[in-house]
Amino acid sequence: MSVFAFIFKYLRKTKVMVSVILVAIVVRSVADRGEIYAMSQTIGLLPQYTNDKSVLQGIIFYIGLLAFFLVVEGISNYIWRYMGGKFQPYFSSLVYKDIFTAVHHQSVTFFNEEMAGKVASKTKNIVSGIRDIYGHLVFGVIRPVTGIFVSLFLICRADWLTGICISILNMIFMAAIIFIRRKIGSFAEKRARFHAETDGVFIDTVTNSDLVKSFANYFYEKSKFYIVLRKAVRSEQEERTKDALFDLEGKCVFYGAYLLSCISVFYSWYIGRLVLADVVMTTALLNGLMMEVNNIGFFAGEFAQLYGQVKDGLELVFQPSLVNDAPDAHNIRMRGKAIKFSNISYHYNNKDNIFDKFNLHIID
Repeated sequence: MSVFAFIFKYLRKTKVMVSVILVAIVVRSVADRGEIYAMSQTIGLLPQYTNDKSVLQGIIFYIGLLAFFLVVEGISNYIWRYMGGKFQPYFSSLVYKDIFTAVHHQSVTFFNEEMAGKVASKTKNIVSGIRDIYGHLVFGVIRPVTGIFVSLFLICRADWLTGICISILNMIFMAAIIFIRRKIGSFAEKRARFHAETDGVFIDTVTNSDLVKSFANYFYEKSKFYIVLRKAVRSEQEERTKDALFDLEGKCVFYGAYLLSCISVFYSWYIGRLVLADVVMTTALLNGLMMEVNNIGFFAGEFAQLYGQVKDGLELVFQPSLVNDAPDAHNIRMRGKAIKFSNISYHYNNKDNIFDKFNLHIID
């Protein structure tokens, strides 16, 4: 099952909550940039004030605008947090219900303890992974993208040439950081697979506690567990060291793009295209803008890790069923308090029959 299809299935079921959260986040981002705009315009008017009432009125207007944006940001932030608090638990419950059904349909496949341990671990990986994806979508996509568009609009409004220059630099930076960070996905999937296997073997050894009392079996179980544990440790070490390398590459790109963007702002001021208020606003927005682009790159890396984790879990839990009902099979119906099975035949994996024309009749 596709991870995207799996997530969007539940987003459609919660579209009202998702819509409210999305609107609240967008409004909050607009208000946040509006505060920077209002404050920069106030600073720009300060050197012009002597006893000119029109300048004073302008200062009062922008301070009032700042207060308005602060109120809007506070209200929208509360709505987002309130709805998010209701959304996440409900969303997770929908996921758990479907996984519960899928696991029970696969009860024959997951019969042994070791496989049951893997299912428990991977179910946790799926739910926690989807929860984290929600957080990264909010902080790594929706908020940054909204902030980027608002920031670039305000910069272009001050000077379109500076805005275009900064836009191009940030587009290059975004493409580079996404390309770098998404390479971590394969290492995350490998780590999730080996950790789930370790959990499965551990649970299997614990549930075989009667056998573990035998020294021979203890050493066998210990050797088996240590082998999978070493694989899990190596896979996590590889993921973490690669993540550090990719982060260093991303930082180098970030510093270069940020320095060039600052140079373009001060050069525009030098040639007279930006006034003091525009420089204050642009540099303030630029710092946030670069961090937003960096957050998108960080999300790309985190999403690649979480995608691999969730994908690994879905492949096990939603694998094709090994035992299927006959096309004309009927659901069991309760009639009174008696139980009756007639002419039941059953085999496992095309092996010899376990039941062959089995009959059972229990009378109350």
